[in-house]
Amino acid sequence: MTEVRFYHLNASNAEKALPQLLQKTLERDKRALVKLPDAEAVDRWNEHLWAYDDGAFLPHGSIKDEDPETQPIFLTHVDENPARAEYLFLLGPADREDLETFDMTAILFDGSDETTLGWARSRWLSLKESALERTYWQQNPAGRWAKKS
Repeated sequence: MTEVRFYHLNASNAEKALPQLLQKTLERDKRALVKLPDAEAVDRWNEHLWAYDDGAFLPHGSIKDEDPETQPIFLTHVDENPARAEYLFLLGPADREDLETFDMTAILFDGSDETTLGWARSRWLSLKESALERTYWQQNPAGRWAKKS
């Protein structure tokens, strides 16, 4: 069964939290698909993942790169999965309808942004009647994740 994890960002932002979650994904020997709202966000995240930490490396690419099927982390703004990723990361308000095709979906949303908070609440409710397992994770003040439901 696919698990859909809602990650409520309230101690850090997505620029800090997503790379950590992607690193854990690679440590589990899984591939990641990151769906972003638009092409400009793909370009921004592509740059960010190369420079977010001098001591870390997250191999990734987008449709602009050759051989997208070989990318362990693939960034996109359209409904595609050329890298055959098992884990899906959605940064609000990016969305997909085929969540059941992934082993795990992570929905990251900023608790201080009313637009993405509303989007996440709506998505939580829309999945209530589905066969997908929903879990809710919240950051503590130190930035660590705690499962709340």
